[in-house]
Amino acid sequence: MPFSDEDCRAQESQECQHELKFVLPNARIHALIPWLRTHCRPHPQYAATQVSSIYYDDRDWRSLAEKLDSTFLKTKVRVRWYESGASRDSEERSFVEGKFKVGAQRRKVRVLTDVPARALRTLPLSSPTAQVLPQLLRAHGLTDAALFGPVLQITYTRLRFEHPLSAHSFCLDYNIHVPRVNDTRLTRTSLRYLATAVFEQKGPGDRLSPLLRWLPHFGLKKQAFSIQHLPSRRDRNDSLIPAR
Repeated sequence: MPFSDEDCRAQESQECQHELKFVLPNARIHALIPWLRTHCRPHPQYAATQVSSIYYDDRDWRSLAEKLDSTFLKTKVRVRWYESGASRDSEERSFVEGKFKVGAQRRKVRVLTDVPARALRTLPLSSPTAQVLPQLLRAHGLTDAALFGPVLQITYTRLRFEHPLSAHSFCLDYNIHVPRVNDTRLTRTSLRYLATAVFEQKGPGDRLSPLLRWLPHFGLKKQAFSIQHLPSRRDRNDSLIPAR
């Protein structure tokens, strides 16, 4: 059974979906997870997944700058694969993804690669194979895909839940960390988990579901969060700085 959590949402209408992102201390997840399992339903197919992504940017850090500056049109390029907790080999497919944003509207392009996940786990980020993967997106509209090079890998655990009555779905991403970087682009000074976990609600409406009204007691705060911010972060658990 594939563990690509976006596959199961492929038919959802983007026009009626709202995404709300919240942050909370990673140290509080062990209290939050039992609460969510009591009040929500685990997703029937994709309840628990380890997600790994290699993020790409050009030499001028364009994607990072667009995100930090809240640019109207945003571009994100990554290669992603999934693993279940039961077996590291349970999902061997990998995908190269391009994300484009125009205001609140999203467009996604996702292409299956011919590089298995087991190879990506150990593939040097400075290798030619890692470099050329975004070019699979050229036929789908990313004409400048060749300008994007691998920067870093982000890995985290994702738990997915469903609202028992409504169309809302929820994701909890925690133990976010950087197992490796492209040392020609970044210098990492820590291997620890990020101090922040991320909770996301998707579905109709632009407010947190009443079912989850107690989540602020776990330190939940509404706040934008992007993996693309990591190269500019300075916190006590992770520091990533551009290589000189």
